[in-house]
Amino acid sequence: MFWEFFTFELKFRLKSISTYVYFFVWVAFNFLNVASESFGPIGNANGKILLNGPYANAVYNTGVCLFGLIIIAAIFGTSILRDFQRDTYQIIFTKPISKFAYLGGRWAGSLVTTVVVFSGSMLGEFLGTLAPWADHSRIAPNHLWWYLQPFLSITVVQIFFLGSLFFAVAALTRKIFVVYVQGATFFMVYVIGITVFSATRSLERFWSGIFDPVDFVLLDDITRYWTVVEQNTLLLSCLLTLHLASF
Repeated sequence: MFWEFFTFELKFRLKSISTYVYFFVWVAFNFLNVASESFGPIGNANGKILLNGPYANAVYNTGVCLFGLIIIAAIFGTSILRDFQRDTYQIIFTKPISKFAYLGGRWAGSLVTTVVVFSGSMLGEFLGTLAPWADHSRIAPNHLWWYLQPFLSITVVQIFFLGSLFFAVAALTRKIFVVYVQGATFFMVYVIGITVFSATRSLERFWSGIFDPVDFVLLDDITRYWTVVEQNTLLLSCLLTLHLASF
C-alpha cells in the first residue's frame, strides 16, 4: 500500500496548478539572481564574485530554503490533511492499512514533489547565464556539479528536515489553519532571530551556526574569511569540512 499512496500523491500533485506555479516561482527567482545584478545578494556584493559560482549557488540555495518555508509547509501539510478535509479518512481507516504505508506514502510523495518544485531554481540560474543583458564578465562556464552539489547538500537536506517537521505538526494537529500558519510563523521568527543575532554582533559563532535551521549563520561562519578566489572555486562540502576541523 505504500506504493499506492506514494504514486497517488505524485499524480495528484501533477494535476495541481500550484505545483507548476511554485516551480516557475523558483525559475524566476534564480533567473533574476543571475541576470539582474541589482536583484540578488551576490549582484550587490563584491563585483568579482561569480554570479553562477559555488559560493553564489550556496547563497541562492540558502535563500530558496528561507523564502520557501511557506511552500514546504503547504505541500507537506496539505498532503496529510487532504483526507480529513474531504472526509475520505472514514473510508481509508476502515481498511487494513499500516501507518507506514499511509503516512510514509504521503510523506515520500510530498518529498519528491517538493524537491522537483525547488529544482526550478537550478533551471532558472542556468537560463540567467544565457540572458544577453547579464554581466557575462561575472558568469563562468556552466558546470553541472556547481549547480547540483549545493542543491543536494543544502536545499534537499532542508526540505527533508523542515518538511518532516511540518508534516508531523499537520498530522498531530489535523488543522488546516496550523498548516499555513506554521510556515509563516517559522519564517518570521527566523528573520527576527537572525536580525537580532546580527545586530548584537555576537562573538559566539560555532553553536549558533550548528543549530541554525536554515544555515544562513553557518554559511556566513564558513565563508566569512574566504577570498574571492576561494568563493569562486570551493564547494560548500569542502568549506564545511575545513570549518568543522578548525574546532
